[in-house]
Formats: sequence, structure tokens, C-alpha cells
Amino acid sequence: TQTPLTGAQLSPDGRRVILSAMNGTSQIWRTEPAGIRPVILRHEGCSIAVNFSPDGRQIAIGTQKGFVTVWDANHSRLQKTFRHQGWINSVQFSPDGSKVLTASGDNTAAVWNLRTGTCVPVRHDQRVIHAEFSPDGGSFVTASFDGTARTWLTETGEPLSEPMVHPGRLWNASFSPDGRLVATACDDTRRGADHYARIWDARTGRPLTSPLRHAQQVYCAIFDPTGHFLVTASADNTAASWSVASGERLRVFRHNGPVRHLVFSPDGTRIVTASQDNTARIWDLRTGQEIGEPMRHAREVNFADWSPDGRRVATACGDGSVRVWDPITGRPITEPMRNPGDVLWPRFSPDGRRLVCPARQTRIWELPTAVGAPPAW
Repeated sequence: TQTPLTGAQLSPDGRRVILSAMNGTSQIWRTEPAGIRPVILRHEGCSIAVNFSPDGRQIAIGTQKGFVTVWDANHSRLQKTFRHQGWINSVQFSPDGSKVLTASGDNTAAVWNLRTGTCVPVRHDQRVIHAEFSPDGGSFVTASFDGTARTWLTETGEPLSEPMVHPGRLWNASFSPDGRLVATACDDTRRGADHYARIWDARTGRPLTSPLRHAQQVYCAIFDPTGHFLVTASADNTAASWSVASGERLRVFRHNGPVRHLVFSPDGTRIVTASQDNTARIWDLRTGQEIGEPMRHAREVNFADWSPDGRRVATACGDGSVRVWDPITGRPITEPMRNPGDVLWPRFSPDGRRLVCPARQTRIWELPTAVGAPPAW
């Protein structure tokens, strides 16, 4: 595609990628065999949010004009159309695929039943920027520019928790793996304001820790796969790990520029951080030690991804290139792979043989076979 992209999502089986574009279309690309022309889905307005159902058979698309469309992913047929009165900021299928959850600029989130077409809306005082289902699908959490997050019952839309109140707007709220906790990161832009993440009881909305403070904006707060640790990334040139039980800061992972992105390794023992200091780095989560050499780039590093077996890391640089690295040594496995325009994110296919790079012209790269024995983590 030549048009600017607004989002992308890889299917659960890794065989397709859905791209949302500025020109009123979304495109379904097959990753195998590479090179097949995409299927074009047309809708009202620029598509902003896209997602596959858990079984990969359906696609939900949200647009700037408030439309939510659900498509048969195999035959590209439109199945359902829903409507908000504002921009769609996020779309997600329930774990069983029977419902779609949307967050909108009309100050509401909504659960749409795909069988009956009924809607369960909930309301905030300002735009809802994000909404996500709990792991069991029985509740969902919303994050709003009104400075609150809240959990709600999926079937009725009744509040489950009290509002989780922050001094500034929220961009995200996420559940712990067991669904019992919620993590938030507050974006308070006032001079001298606090910058922190916080952990909350998902059922009551009660804070379980004191604020997990950084010196500057916190970009993200992510639970590890066990739910025992929370890791934050910040504009203060650090990422940090925290005890979920006590709120104690356990380790600090230092860069020389803002840390915009981090990802856990498949086994949860390591993280890769991507920074505006032109490096990505691998860290041991428990010891805080850096593993291997910094992965150096010509410009800022925007995103990173682990291969499914944890033996390779891919990074996306601000110059439009992606590269694959050995996470033990920090040495490159490939030369920089050039893409026209910024890569939204690099994603390995489930078998690790390909790297999907959504950009102004989406490219799918065949990768060399990984060398060396898998690490004994």
C-alpha cells in the first residue's frame, strides 16, 4: 500500500495481517506465500483501529467517523455494522469471539453482541481512549481522558469498581494475567506534576500500591506473564521493574534517551527496551543486568519484537529499517532491511521464518535460519 497507515494487526496463526489506512480502506495481506496482492475492504472514513477475533475468522474495524464493521476474514464479507457518534480509538473481540468492545471519542465504550446486535454502553466525562476485556471476558476496563479508569460487567454494563482517579489523562489500562489487577499510567502534563504508574484492585478500584513514580512521563506499564512484576517505560531514560505485591521498585534499566517501548521475552525472563538513544537493549528481569552489547542503530528505535522461540529480536528504526539480532550477544543476524516510511511494528510469524513490516509499502521478509543453541533461561 502507498497510503499512510494508522494501525496493523497480525492474525493469531500469523498467515494474514490487517492494515488500517488513511484512505478509507483496510487491507488484508497474506504472509505466506508472500507477494500476493491484498484484499481491500472499503468503509466510511479513515480506519483507526483493527483487530482479529481469537480464532482468526473475523476482523473488526473502527473508523474516524464512528463506524464499527465486522468482516468474515476468510471471504472478506461484511457481517455487521455498528455506530458511535465519535472517533473509534480501540476495538477488541471478547475471548470467546461473541462480542466486540469499542472505545470512542464520544465519551463512551460499548460492548456489541455479534449474535443479537445489542449494545451495552458505558459513559465517561471525556473521550474513552482504550478499552479491553478481562482474560475471562466477564468484565472490561476503560481508560479515559477524564483521568479515570473503571471496570464494568460485560453483560450489563454496570460498574464493577469505583473510578480509579488520576490527576491527568489516561492513555491505557490493562489487566494482570489473572484478571484480578489493573495497571494504569498517568499522563499529567502540568508543570511539576507527578509521573507514575499504579496498580489497582480490578473489582473495587482500590489502589494496592503507592504511585510507582518516574521523573518524566510514563509511556507504558506492562505486567509480566506471571503477574508478579510490573515493568514501566519512561521519558526519564529508564525502564523499571516493580513488585506487584508491595509496589517496591526492584530494578532500573538505564538508557541515554527516552524509553518508548518494551517487550517481554516469550518465557518472561528478559525484556527488550527500545529507546530514542538509538539503541535497543536486552535485560535480565530478575537481576537487572544488561545481556550482550547494545543493539545500535542510525536513529531512534521505535519498536521491538521477540521471535516465538526467544532466539532472535527484531527492531524497527526511525530511518525505516528493521534488523534482526542475537539477544545473547547483541550482534546483528541480518543487514538492515529497508522499508519505505516508518514501520508501525515488526512482527515475527509464529514459525519465526518471516518478519512482517507494515509501512507505507508493507514488506514481508524471509529470514535466515537462527544459528546456535537456544539459551538455557
